Formats: sequence, C-alpha cells, structure tokens
Amino acid sequence: MVTISLIANCQDTIYFDKNLDSIDKHSASYFQIKRDDPSFPGRLIVETFYVNGSKKEIRYYTDITEKIQTGVSQKWHANGQIKSKINYKNGLLSDTLFTFWENGQLKRQDIYQNGKFVKGNCYNNSGKKIPHFDYEEMPKYPGGDNQLFMDVFSSITMPEIVKTKQLKIKVIARFAVDSDGYVKDIEVPEDTYPELKYVIIRALTSLKKWQPGLVDGEPVKVHYSVPFNFEAR
Repeated sequence: MVTISLIANCQDTIYFDKNLDSIDKHSASYFQIKRDDPSFPGRLIVETFYVNGSKKEIRYYTDITEKIQTGVSQKWHANGQIKSKINYKNGLLSDTLFTFWENGQLKRQDIYQNGKFVKGNCYNNSGKKIPHFDYEEMPKYPGGDNQLFMDVFSSITMPEIVKTKQLKIKVIARFAVDSDGYVKDIEVPEDTYPELKYVIIRALTSLKKWQPGLVDGEPVKVHYSVPFNFEAR
C-alpha cells in the first residue's frame, strides 16, 4: 500500500524552492513564517510569501504534526489576485471550495461535506463552463500501481545478511515525486541495516519518471511511504 505524506516543517522562518524544498535564502522562490494565532488559542498560523514579500498562502493548523487544518486557507497568485479559498474543519475539506484564475475569473466552485466531494463546476479563464476535473489528483506511475510494485521489487536482490541473521524486518521508506515527475528525497530509517538501505535506495532511484500529482490542474510535489519486507526463507 502506498500512502501520502504531506510536508511539514517546524522552524519559524524557512525558505523554499518551487517544490517547497528547503533552500538557501538567496536562491529561494518563497519563504514561510509560523506563529501562534492570537484569536484562536492552540491554533498555528502558517504564512507563505513570494520572495518580493507579497503573500502566497495562509493556513491554520490546530495540529501541525498531524497536518490538521481548521479554518479558511487562502492562496494568492504572484500578481496579487486571489487564487483559492478553502474551508477546513478538523482537517477535512468542508463547505465550498473556490479557486480563481490569475485574471480574477472563477475557476472552480466545489462543495464538500466531511472531506467528501458533493458537486461542483469548473470554468476556463473566460468564464465558460468546462468539464469538471478533480481538485486533487495523485501522481501516476507508467503502468499504474501494479507496475510500480513490480518495478520496485523486481530490482531488489535479497541481501545475504537477511539469511545469515535470519531477519524478518519491515522497513518503511519514504520518497517524493516532485512537480516534474521525478523521484527524490528518499528516506530510509537511520537504524536500517546498511545492506538493506542500499537495495531500497537502488530500487527507488531506478523508478521511471511519473506523471506528477496535480492540485487544481497544477503540478505539485507529493510524498509517499512504501513498505519493504525482508525475511529469511
């Protein structure tokens, strides 16, 4: 089973590139500030800005570790036009979700209840109604999930240490598919045997290029977790 893992950072001010990877201040596309919400005890405000200082996004978290949002998050285009208004209740999409084109034209109006899509409409940048498409779309691996697991596990040669030590271990590795469709940010737990870590990294780095994930039709970076089971036979 492949599961999504969202990005979270715990610094007060950090700098990012276009994939929201931490980067040097002088090369950044965005920067982010986190602060307590004075009007809502226990809630954290996370604001992201373009490098020119204009606001890019604001989100409200009641539990940032578990990525639980509560309140109306908003995004802005680089030209200052509102990009989206999204309501969350206890981490779930709720009520009406609005997105907008850079010219201010409504792009999407979707209704959610308890995180589930109910109905909605999408429009082009001239205001003409177009076929509806999902607000969020996961990355797609060539050939689908079955091919993904075939490619991962067919590239693994069981390390000799598994047999010699009669190991039975599950290792949860993490990686990201960036907005260009490439695998990056591979993470394997620190206490993993080096021999196992090597074959996991080799398997993940050998993956083909993906079709990137989309949010409102725009490519985004998505994090995954995948289990590797090693057992002596």
